[in-house]
Amino acid sequence: MKKRMNETIISMKDLEKGVWVRYMLNKYTPFLIKFKTMTSEQGKATLHALYLSVEDPESMSLNEYTSPFWKVIDNNILLNDSSEYRFGEHCDGDTIYNEDGHVIEEELVKAIMEGAAVINNFVEPKEVREHWHNLQKGKMEHYPLVEVNAS
Repeated sequence: MKKRMNETIISMKDLEKGVWVRYMLNKYTPFLIKFKTMTSEQGKATLHALYLSVEDPESMSLNEYTSPFWKVIDNNILLNDSSEYRFGEHCDGDTIYNEDGHVIEEELVKAIMEGAAVINNFVEPKEVREHWHNLQKGKMEHYPLVEVNAS
């Protein structure tokens, strides 16, 4: 990541390695997002994203954006047309919530790892726990702030 006038710039190289960023939905709801690109044998770049939120857990998801439906311009990430696995939604059966509606960390990690199993080397359980704890404690100032424009 590069610095430009007190601003961290996300590069394509960062996305290839995998990068965690901070995003504010409606300027009030913080999310931590992991972005990582993977290139297929045919040369098509796919952007994978993991969205985590303590304040809006039902919006947590794993998303996949295939080219040409995503691009990065400075710290503005433009996204269109994704496939999505919403592991944060309340539903009957398997859930990441306890009886009081609070997220159970181990169930959260399990749901993410099951959803990400088809994405080679995208995220590790220890990594999810570390960033989830930072999000819970509000320790997000060291994450680069990005704008995400999805349609």
